[in-house]
Amino acid sequence: MLGEKLQSYNIYKKPIINRHFRKNNQAIQSELYFSSRDRIKADKTKIAMAMGMFAQINIIDIKTGTIKGLRIANTPDFTYLTKDPKAFREFYIDINIDDYHIFCLYLDKLIYGNERSSYSANELHVFNWKGDFFYKIILDKHSSEIAFDPVKKQLYSLTPEDLLYSYDLSFLY
Repeated sequence: MLGEKLQSYNIYKKPIINRHFRKNNQAIQSELYFSSRDRIKADKTKIAMAMGMFAQINIIDIKTGTIKGLRIANTPDFTYLTKDPKAFREFYIDINIDDYHIFCLYLDKLIYGNERSSYSANELHVFNWKGDFFYKIILDKHSSEIAFDPVKKQLYSLTPEDLLYSYDLSFLY
């Protein structure tokens, strides 16, 4: 039935309380702490989540509810969100997938003092569905959004100026 809840997953175990946020009345809403860009695998067995405020992806096995979290080494963990919001960063800004790979557009930029509309990146992280990090690809143009064509093995990249570029990723196969 449309709109019926089929399953519920508890991804985060406890809330993050930031006393700096309350003191300084910062513009960053606490709801963004756990924000992610999510894609479901075509066979409906897994979900890939690219987190906005962490250099972390989560892979959820839909059948078992198991969650595998993978964070880039030497990047902040959840405790950094209890500190001064002026240190908060935006990491993954877009994600796309196919049956074999998870493609994540990586930014690593301070949030405070930056306009979200200026967020674009040229670093692409490629993972497999087991969570192995395969490649860091530097694109020649900064992108704000990505899409992947699994038939042609092409990554499409939209720049902030609304220009579309394509990249041949057939070498991954």
